[in-house]
Amino acid sequence: MSGSRKRREEDRSDSATGTPVSPPSGDLKAENEALKREITVLKARLSERERLETSLKESDEKFRNLLQGTHEGIILNDDEGVILEWNTGMEEIIGISKDDAIGSTIFEVASRCVPESSDAGDGGKWLSAIIDTLDMTATSSPSSPPLEIAVKHPDGTQRTIEAKNFNYTVQGRTFYGGIIRDISEPKQILESLAERDEELENLIESSGDAILLTDEEGRITKFNKAQERLTGFAAEEVLGLPAWEFQASRSAPEGHSPDPLTWYKQVWDRLLHDENDQFYREIVEDEIQSTTGAVHHVQVRPFRIPTRKGFRVGAIVRDITKQKQAERGIHESEEKYRSLVELSPDVIVIHQEGKIVYVNPAVTKLLRTTKKPEDLIGMNIFDLIHPDFHARVEQSTQNDLNGLPPTTREIQVIRGDGSVVTLEGRGTRILYQGKPAVQVVIRDATERKKSEQQLREYAANLKRSNEDLELFAYIATHDLQEPIRGIVAYSQLLLAECKAEHSPRTRKYLENIARDGLRLNTLVGDLREYLRVRSGGRPFVPTDMETVFSDALNTLHREVTESQATITHDPLPVIQADSSQMTQVLQNLIANAMKFQQKGIAPTVHVSASSLDGMWQFSVRDNGVGIPKGYFEKIFILFERLYPRDTYPGTGLGLALCNRIVERHGGRMWVESEEGRGSTFYFTLPANPPESSL
Repeated sequence: MSGSRKRREEDRSDSATGTPVSPPSGDLKAENEALKREITVLKARLSERERLETSLKESDEKFRNLLQGTHEGIILNDDEGVILEWNTGMEEIIGISKDDAIGSTIFEVASRCVPESSDAGDGGKWLSAIIDTLDMTATSSPSSPPLEIAVKHPDGTQRTIEAKNFNYTVQGRTFYGGIIRDISEPKQILESLAERDEELENLIESSGDAILLTDEEGRITKFNKAQERLTGFAAEEVLGLPAWEFQASRSAPEGHSPDPLTWYKQVWDRLLHDENDQFYREIVEDEIQSTTGAVHHVQVRPFRIPTRKGFRVGAIVRDITKQKQAERGIHESEEKYRSLVELSPDVIVIHQEGKIVYVNPAVTKLLRTTKKPEDLIGMNIFDLIHPDFHARVEQSTQNDLNGLPPTTREIQVIRGDGSVVTLEGRGTRILYQGKPAVQVVIRDATERKKSEQQLREYAANLKRSNEDLELFAYIATHDLQEPIRGIVAYSQLLLAECKAEHSPRTRKYLENIARDGLRLNTLVGDLREYLRVRSGGRPFVPTDMETVFSDALNTLHREVTESQATITHDPLPVIQADSSQMTQVLQNLIANAMKFQQKGIAPTVHVSASSLDGMWQFSVRDNGVGIPKGYFEKIFILFERLYPRDTYPGTGLGLALCNRIVERHGGRMWVESEEGRGSTFYFTLPANPPESSL
């Protein structure tokens, strides 16, 4: 083709010079043929080029359709980072349109995707770190998994993507690309599943029930903490063991004999291969033995978990040992209750809405009836009660059903022989066969009422005897005072007339008579005061204990001065009392405090009062010799003395008199003391005195 073109150029050159050239006819023909062939070749080439261009166009269209049709995001950029392709997947995943992305650099787009939780700073550093990681991963392992990246979406949400990069070369120039997949939803599902797995794991481990899981072959894969506590085995000791072997080893000595292993193996064969086995529909009770030898009663509930290979089997095991013990205790209690009720001499009746639903055998004797207890079931309770007591029993029944505290009530019942007997009953609300009922315990009150009447008569007689005895003693002491005074007076006259010539013995005898007579006169006087506490007492009136204290000190003025005693007091209340007797109490206690004093130490006495639980508690504290613990109660008994008469004079009636006065006022008296460190006498008086002052 190049030779022909040269000849045509030479021809045109000759024409230009005006010299006509006439090619040979043979050469022209050959040239035409060559030209035709060249045109044919050119047409063929043009046709191939058109075919290739069409094919390339179709391929490019397929590529772009594939690029835009995939749900995965695909990005292409040149070696300067300028984005060349940004498919619809990228628009959906990243939230940036194709128009905004193409022509921008990947760093400009990345600045809009940096998550808020990122500490990488601007988009450039964040993207560079991601690219470096992707390049490093691709270099170390071309088949390495994609990189997970958190990106910020324009709507403010954060999404998780998987990214993998690639590169390719065209005409010596390298281009880069990335494939992006949104895994936010699958990741959330996986995280949710992981959370559920963790929750399930925590639930299994924290469960109070023992839980065991196996694989499809029945080997133990899960053994929770409760199983460890129940059996005594650690999980690592049993994981991988066939469940039937483990259960057979823990079978109670008398359970599933003679061959527990065979029994459990048969059960597990059915559980692993028959999803309709009866064990899946029942709660089975069993006994297992722990490593300590303790036998536990358990409830077992099997369940299955379908898998691709079949199904795994699990069991929830609940320790019901305490429940069984409680049931046995309840059964034993019921037996004891039944025996007690059946053998009780008291009649025990249970009625609901007035109808008898139970009555014990004692009813036959008490009601003098020939009917058996079971014959009374269904009978109206009011058919046995005297009509005069119907309203009272109805009210009592209502009170019992309302849960009011039970009280003993008297009723009259018509016996089988027609006689009427007075009984006492005490009802309480119970549940009988799941419904509210009233249980009444009835007792014949005849003998008790006779005993109470006899006791009242004995008490009245004793009271009269005591009053007669007190009157006799009071009269006797009164009558004794006159002869005693005569004895003392005449003995003193004889002493006055005794001359020196009389023997000293005679004078001594007369002095003894006079001294003992005076002591006897004092004793009789104190005894009269003791007897007059009740018979001669005055009615209780408002009494200012401050005034009582002052009166007692005025009476003891000489003793206080001689002993150089210090007497103090706190504010004292106004009470309802017999003021003269209260004066006697304080006077005796203060006098004793000064009398029973340590040598060389001046007496110190303090009187106080405090309110306590509706009572006034008074105290008289001293610094005297104290009282041995063994005499804390004896000193309040008539004529009981702690010290000899020649050491501390007195009749031994002072504290007994104080105690009797306090008792008359409804209080009590006691002492606290330590030898050598003084004593404190306490007595209480009611803030609200008793109705009777006698």
